[in-house]
Amino acid sequence: MYSESNNLSVVNELLAICDLPLRERDFIEAEKAILGKTATVLYTIIVACCVAITGAYGISAQLGLDFLPGKILVIPLICLPTASVYYFVFPKWLGILRYRQYETTNNQQRDVAFFMDHFEMRVNGVNTGSYLYAFIRRIIISENLYIIVLPNMVVLPIRHVAIPEEKWKIFENTHPAIIDRETFAIVKELRKNKRRPTREGKVSMFSG
Repeated sequence: MYSESNNLSVVNELLAICDLPLRERDFIEAEKAILGKTATVLYTIIVACCVAITGAYGISAQLGLDFLPGKILVIPLICLPTASVYYFVFPKWLGILRYRQYETTNNQQRDVAFFMDHFEMRVNGVNTGSYLYAFIRRIIISENLYIIVLPNMVVLPIRHVAIPEEKWKIFENTHPAIIDRETFAIVKELRKNKRRPTREGKVSMFSG
């Protein structure tokens, strides 16, 4: 069966329905995951720079050198608290805010229905938005969530336990293979023998 959604034809073959409600900690986890490794690296760099500036000023003061003015300490005094608030406080605050918005409609039945080529967000059984899988910008996998990121930064967190593995459906041979299975098996076997041990007799994990 086909129907029109977002001016595109979609296949109405239902695969799974996720109706497990989200918790406050799920929204906080989602916001932290969206910040990702870039925020972690940036925060680490800022902390390291602040420590280096403070340490250099302390050493210069102990040695009686005046190559660093006292005003330079303003940099870590401003940057470190700002970075800490952004990295630790902001995701939690935003997650709580989003959860409260979600909770205001929690008396309504909310679920996500997954079909062959698209998924639908529904409230009380009414479709409030359909998206083809091709529209998904990325999927972030955190400790407890699958976080689907759509265009315009629409974020859809789904708990892992909402779709247990025994309900997964795997469709093989849906795309033409880059190489045939026989060639893949041969190459895989050949690569097993390319891992050469070191002089100490150990095989490096990067060998081959």
